[in-house]
Amino acid sequence: MSRFAVILALAAFAASHPQVPQRYVSPDKSVVAVITPAGPKKAESEVELRSSAGKVLFHKDYTSSDGTHGYEVMQAAWTPNSQFFIYSMEDSGGRAAWHSPTWFFSRKLNRMLSLDNALNDSVSFPNFKLIPPDEVTVTLWGQGSLPKRKVALSSLLPKGANPANH
Repeated sequence: MSRFAVILALAAFAASHPQVPQRYVSPDKSVVAVITPAGPKKAESEVELRSSAGKVLFHKDYTSSDGTHGYEVMQAAWTPNSQFFIYSMEDSGGRAAWHSPTWFFSRKLNRMLSLDNALNDSVSFPNFKLIPPDEVTVTLWGQGSLPKRKVALSSLLPKGANPANH
């Protein structure tokens, strides 16, 4: 492999594996989400959401002891209406390359929900697109056909659910 190819490969790896925490401030500036590179290889993630007053609303550690059995956040964003924080992940060991678990935090419920479970399918790629006010477009496994699906996150909230921190 040429020196140039090695440099390009290292640059691509560094771009996809940030070594510093990434902060995502909600558009209304009332909640901050922080994605922190973690684990022995810094290729896994911890996710934390805090209110502007500093109260922890959610925390999840996706690391593993060997750095190959956890998850790394690949894309994260707030919906334009500040009601949902969504993030998609990849398996740090590459064992499930066809699946990117995707989660979204509902401010109304003050809890994290699985997009995969809500759609009764598996999100296949970590890249998603947000459309105001709270729609997301993802690619689903869809029994192998890889269909795209656009859905309002607000429509996925459990009916009659009581706000609770889970």
